[in-house]
Amino acid sequence: MAAAAIGKVFKNSAMKITVVESSAIGTVGVGEATIPEIINFNRILGIDEREFLKFTKGTFKLGIEFVDWMGSGSSYFHPFGRYGTAIGSAPFFSLLAKAE
Repeated sequence: MAAAAIGKVFKNSAMKITVVESSAIGTVGVGEATIPEIINFNRILGIDEREFLKFTKGTFKLGIEFVDWMGSGSSYFHPFGRYGTAIGSAPFFSLLAKAE
C-alpha cells in the first residue's frame, strides 16, 4: 500500500520504487488493519470500489466486538470510524467518554 501511494504521488518523477518482500513471512489475509478510510485510499489510487471488493472477495467491517473485555459476561464494541450523532459541535464519542 505504501509503495502504491508513493508511486501515485510521485508518478511524474524519476523516483524508482522497489518492493522488498520476505519469503520467511507468509501472507496475512485477514485485513484486520483495514478501516473505513480504505475507501478514500482506493479513491486516491483510482481503484474502483466495486471491482476491488469483487476481486478481493472483501466485505465492510465497521467495528469489532471484544467479548469478556472487562470480565466474564461483559463486552465492548469498538467502531472503526465515526459513530453516533454529534450534539452541537461536540462529537458523539466525546460525549460518551465524558458520561462514563
